[in-house]
Amino acid sequence: MDNSNEINLERFLQIEADDEILSEVVEDLNIPAWLYIRTIFFRMAFSDFFFSEQISSPSGSFSKTRKIKTLLKAAGHNFSRNKNRSEIALMVSGWGSIKKDGKNFDRLGGYFADCFPNQSLIISELGNWNVTKKNSFTKTYYSSPKEIYFNLSSKLIMRKVHIYKAEKIVKNVIRRSKKYVNWIPNKDQELFLINFLARKIAIAPFITDSYSKFFMQNGFKILLKEDGCFGHSANIIVGAKQAGLITAEFQHGVISKGHDGYNFASNLIKNSNFNNAMPSVFLSYGKWWHGQTNIPSKKIIIGNPHRDSHLDMANSKNDDKTILVLGDGIDTKKTLDLCQKIVNTSSELGYKLVFRPHPFEKEGLKISDLPKRCELDENINIYNSFHSADFLISEVSTGIFEAVGLVKNIFVWKTNKSKFAFPEMPFLSFTSAKELLDMIADSSYSNNHNSIPADELWSDDWENNYRTFIENHLK
Repeated sequence: MDNSNEINLERFLQIEADDEILSEVVEDLNIPAWLYIRTIFFRMAFSDFFFSEQISSPSGSFSKTRKIKTLLKAAGHNFSRNKNRSEIALMVSGWGSIKKDGKNFDRLGGYFADCFPNQSLIISELGNWNVTKKNSFTKTYYSSPKEIYFNLSSKLIMRKVHIYKAEKIVKNVIRRSKKYVNWIPNKDQELFLINFLARKIAIAPFITDSYSKFFMQNGFKILLKEDGCFGHSANIIVGAKQAGLITAEFQHGVISKGHDGYNFASNLIKNSNFNNAMPSVFLSYGKWWHGQTNIPSKKIIIGNPHRDSHLDMANSKNDDKTILVLGDGIDTKKTLDLCQKIVNTSSELGYKLVFRPHPFEKEGLKISDLPKRCELDENINIYNSFHSADFLISEVSTGIFEAVGLVKNIFVWKTNKSKFAFPEMPFLSFTSAKELLDMIADSSYSNNHNSIPADELWSDDWENNYRTFIENHLK
């Protein structure tokens, strides 16, 4: 888009700063219906402004046959699982599943579950469409069969009244989007938004009631929900509150003042219906992140268990002089083009150039896609890569922050995308390959220039912090 250089999240938030949009709620639940399409609408626009393709989940790459087989396995697992009651529900997307000691381990919920194994149940979506008996944490319930049922049912129960409400909301949002950011969806996108929202409005009371009963039947007292602050979690959050649960989201990635999932228009923050659809508590990595969001949830510092675990397992630095470039999961070609421009001079300066793809882009990437003399990072543990790096280069990546205190020089590629994501750039930045190479060659950049103390990003003693939170709320 021509005006992407002038766009920031504050302008997007003006779209929803409208009492008429907030007044359109789901009957009996009072959930603002806009929340169901908020992320989708914003990401459609962000794709046009900042990305070479639409931002979307990679789940569509799996075959229908695999999905059906996996759903049947998941349903069978749920039917035969141990029905013992649990107090702590850990809801995850399934995309955090990694291999640990030969078993599947969810890097987002697994550490918390292991702290209270007898009291916890992991409730997982089928992010990677794989069900296995080799789970590191055996008390697992798969939510995807239930969600697929809701999705199919929504098509059957949707009525004209739902379509009318959805159309009214979408038309209003589009009108305000044109006014504040000069962007509108195409006709196909508009029809999708209306149909999607109508179905969500129709099925919302059933989803909320179903989860409320599920939580009560299993004896849960606390819900920890990945993406709990996102609109697609609203029914579950409200259902949990109806069942009397403490609701929380655990931080699972970078949060910045440019992150639409954790920053909202002020009239939403003041709205009681919106507040009821948000988790009551937000469990953060550290103090610094609290200033990056305006969510109404109470913020409690826990730490980052996955980072701590992998730091303990990481090897010490080797003798190679290395420049590590991180992919963002979408614009792979753009990042590799940057690698192409710096690889020869990097080599002349005595540095090995290594590209580490985001997990979403790794599967389809071939060695032949990389520029000559640029290596592919094969480390499973990213912290081994950090220990080997003298310079870390990225446009937008969680790894930028994970590397603080580990990599001496962290440089952010200053583009319209990164300026949107990080309105207050906390690291040194560059705008061109030449400027980057000049910075690498300049010995004055031999010290860490980032403006954030590592202990404000990553709190120590996550396990004790988490145990204290749980024990305080199970009294």
